[in-house]
Amino acid sequence: MTTLQFTFEQVTIPLYGEGALFYGEATLESASEDDSEFYVSSVQLGKKATLTRPSRINSADPVGGFLFTEIVKQIENDKTVVGGQAAQEWASAVEDQAFEARSYRIPEVSPTSSYIMEAAE
Repeated sequence: MTTLQFTFEQVTIPLYGEGALFYGEATLESASEDDSEFYVSSVQLGKKATLTRPSRINSADPVGGFLFTEIVKQIENDKTVVGGQAAQEWASAVEDQAFEARSYRIPEVSPTSSYIMEAAE
């Protein structure tokens, strides 16, 4: 399963136009067993604000939940500029991980019958 830290810049919330630009880092995690899809598990805005997927458990911050949802809509949609960048970086990370897995594979060596050890006299 692949995880990737994706840095984004100038993400807008369409409802509010170009007036609010968000910069930060999103944690992308595998949404399928073959790593063909990803989802955003958290968003870091600046040094202090970490936004997580809203749920009944963490519903105490409705503004944070709204921002998370709106930013994630942009990152998870490959038709947006930032979503296309995230999709490209995700595909590259998956490819790199697959390459590393193949390069660390040690081939099996089976003994051959052509070598017979004889005890030294």
